[in-house]
Amino acid sequence: MSDDLPDFTIGYSRRTFFGYGVAFLILAYGGVGMVSGLIAVDAGQRFQQILIGLVFLVLAVCIGVFLFSMFRMMGKPVLILKDDGLWDRRLTVKPIPWSDIQSIERVEPGMVERLVLLGGMTGKIVICVVPEARDRIGFVHPWQAFLHAFVLAGDGRLRLIHKPLDAQYAQLSALLMQKWQIAHGRRSDIADGTGSTSAENRAISA
Repeated sequence: MSDDLPDFTIGYSRRTFFGYGVAFLILAYGGVGMVSGLIAVDAGQRFQQILIGLVFLVLAVCIGVFLFSMFRMMGKPVLILKDDGLWDRRLTVKPIPWSDIQSIERVEPGMVERLVLLGGMTGKIVICVVPEARDRIGFVHPWQAFLHAFVLAGDGRLRLIHKPLDAQYAQLSALLMQKWQIAHGRRSDIADGTGSTSAENRAISA
């Protein structure tokens, strides 16, 4: 029975939104300044300055698009955990039933993620969908299926992007695991990313 835990709704973090906003302003100002010449360097390096400015502008646009999507959902539920399943409204058009979720993995970040990605130090939360249910997943955007299958997670796996959410990694991953365990009528055998059961996960569910 899944009524041991109440329903949960988690939105975007205002602190993270502010942080991305500051990064957007810095990149936009630097890009415009370098391309237009407002930020002057040696005349012989003008071409390199324009290239760097263009890179800054591209990054600013990417962050700006993400900021806009965050702004549209600010104050609204983004991740919903209910009796009938898990619903990441950024990713799917309806909840994924707990019965369609084979396992929930906490994967330690690789070296590249530790050095490059924001929030890479905290690890990843990966949702593994049972094979027969993979075709039933209704993605918000068609390209998300390719992104998660070949870049972010792997075939039949979905990565829950937790960094922008108003929730800590440890608490969110523990809550997901408990919800999944209760729905499946058990309190153990949560994959830790290597196919085994970790003592840490058993302690969380105890």
